[in-house]
Amino acid sequence: MRCISAVGVLAVLVVPRLSLAQASAPATGGITGVVTAADNGRPLYGVVIRVAGTELGSMTGSDGRYTIAAVPAGVRTVRASLVGYAETERTVAVAAGSSVTLDLRLSVSAIAL
Repeated sequence: MRCISAVGVLAVLVVPRLSLAQASAPATGGITGVVTAADNGRPLYGVVIRVAGTELGSMTGSDGRYTIAAVPAGVRTVRASLVGYAETERTVAVAAGSSVTLDLRLSVSAIAL
C-alpha cells in the first residue's frame, strides 16, 4: 500500500511540472523560401531577409534560398533587401511547430548617387 502511495505522490509532483514546462515553451515556427529577380526569375544571392520586430534574419545563398528558424508564431512581416533592388515587404502567418514557405521576387531599382 505504501508503494502505491509513494507512486501517487510522485505522479502528483512530477506531472504538473511537465505540463507547466510544455505550456511555457515558446511557440515558434520557421520561414523558408527562394528569392528571385522579378525580371528574369534568376535566384538572387546575398539578399538580407529580416523578420520585423525581432532580431531574426537570414541571407540568401547562391541558389537564392533562405531559412529562418525560431520565428514566434503569429502573423509576421518579412522584409527583403538587396542593393540595386527595391525593398520588398510581405506578411506571413507562422504556425508553431511548422515551417511556412515565402518565395519573394525583387524588382530592379535605380540607385540615386
